[in-house]
Amino acid sequence: MQQQVMPGDHPQDISSVLHQAITILDNRMRLAHPHCFSYILGCPNSLAHLGDLLTSVCNVNAVSWDVSSGPNVTEKTMIAWLGGQLGLPDSVGGRFVSGGSIANMTAIVATRDEILHPTRRGGAVIYTSDQTHISIHKDLHTSGFMDYQTRKIPSDDTFRIDVDLLRRAINTDRKSGRVPFLLVANCGSTNTGRIDPLHAIADIARGEGLWLHVDGAYDASLALSDKHRYLVDSLSILSIPSQFAI
Repeated sequence: MQQQVMPGDHPQDISSVLHQAITILDNRMRLAHPHCFSYILGCPNSLAHLGDLLTSVCNVNAVSWDVSSGPNVTEKTMIAWLGGQLGLPDSVGGRFVSGGSIANMTAIVATRDEILHPTRRGGAVIYTSDQTHISIHKDLHTSGFMDYQTRKIPSDDTFRIDVDLLRRAINTDRKSGRVPFLLVANCGSTNTGRIDPLHAIADIARGEGLWLHVDGAYDASLALSDKHRYLVDSLSILSIPSQFAI
């Protein structure tokens, strides 16, 4: 029986440790490689590497103004600038988080606590499409919602949510005494990159009194492109009660 070697059993010099680390890390998919089209991850440039290094080395605790006034000002300034690029109102607010999955969960929890009384959570209904990212469903579960509370609306021939079926589902749930409260839209779906008809969805959310959550982890960054930003011009509709996750 082979004896398991535990960390710390055989201390080594730093160069040997780095060599082993590189050998281990070689056994992975190069998601950041420009020829890798899996999982829709971008290829970071040298400035991104530097920013990540500074963040890790400084290990900023941004939980309060007392311990990180400089980084907090930077965060607020960047959030305001990004909101302006997306056409959002001056009242826009937000936080930087580790990625799209935790951004979705943060938005879902904030929505739940803002508009849904604890006694009504058992009857609440969430509407997504069949193209919605898996993190949404995991985040809903983590936030205390059961699978049967989610309505997965089929997409149309263009892989965008079918708004007619969405309206019918909301109407059916209301007649059954349930509480429609959250509508999730895609601004860049994982499989096809399609953007849901946000204007139509916003009209439904406004008319039905639903909170609108837009998952913009993939395509919201198009707002920074002079050539393609027209594709996400509809994000400026988010002046209705809404959350936006990038």
